[in-house]
Amino acid sequence: MTGEFPALNPIPLSREEDAIVAELMDLVQRSFPEAQFEVRVAADRRIYLTVYSDSADDFAIQDRVAERTVDVMIRGQAKIHVMPRHTSDLRPQSAG
Repeated sequence: MTGEFPALNPIPLSREEDAIVAELMDLVQRSFPEAQFEVRVAADRRIYLTVYSDSADDFAIQDRVAERTVDVMIRGQAKIHVMPRHTSDLRPQSAG
């Protein structure tokens, strides 16, 4: 194991998953309006929500979403992993 994420495929979200992700994004943006997001779905249906913000404290973002992500997992609605990152980690979008 190299420590890399498993291969992430372009798998679409279900309506329920999309609503949950939108709710989590809203929770984050209430405290971090500058936040940007990247959503990926793995072949095993795990959802990876990367949150890019200017926050120096990753736990501040986790605190905003922890209760809801645990609730979603317990109810079996989705397996969502929220990964805070600093905006300086954003990869430039390729034009084209």
